[in-house]
Amino acid sequence: MNSPNKKRRIGLTVLFFLILISIPLYFIFFHTSNPRFTKIALKTNGKTYMYCFGLNKAKKTQTLGFILTYKDGEHYYISKNDIKAFANMMGGNIEVYRSKQPSHDGYFINNTKDTLFQKKQETIETKNIGEQIQKHNVSLLNKEKNTKMSIKWDYNQKKLEYIPEKNCENRSFWTKTSVTPGETSFYKRKLLVVSIQDLASFYNCSLSYNKKDDVLFISK
Repeated sequence: MNSPNKKRRIGLTVLFFLILISIPLYFIFFHTSNPRFTKIALKTNGKTYMYCFGLNKAKKTQTLGFILTYKDGEHYYISKNDIKAFANMMGGNIEVYRSKQPSHDGYFINNTKDTLFQKKQETIETKNIGEQIQKHNVSLLNKEKNTKMSIKWDYNQKKLEYIPEKNCENRSFWTKTSVTPGETSFYKRKLLVVSIQDLASFYNCSLSYNKKDDVLFISK
């Protein structure tokens, strides 16, 4: 007969094995990994336009663009690199190309000539020799209400650390990566992000998300 200790070791080994295989299965079937390659649909004046990186007006159909978004519960976020793109989309600083399609009415790109986004950056010294802090200050303009929204963060060059100051935050997201062909790894990635819902509130927009097709609808 097997001793109780041997049975216990076998039981613990089986339990440990089940935990190991349950973690990737959890992410595959129940958890959303980040980021997502999200397409953007703008709904305005009863029409729907899809976001593109660029327009070729010689063609009726355009190649759709996307924005990397991060999901945590029912909240959606973007990195600091995409603040300007969303400000232009939500603030109406866009160029529309009307081209009737089966599911939408045309396309749009962000207008770079009249930006609603301004950014200032300065570097300051600290009390620690060789350690500097970069201070970033983004100002967004809502022309309809003539109001501004400030987004501020610091970056410690020595510690490689982002420090949120205003209207942004550090969050950790589960991210999926391919280690080798056929092998996937999940890890937590910490990012400085801005809430898409906060931007929508500032620009008086409403949001809805089509999870099946990875489309974020912005309604003005």
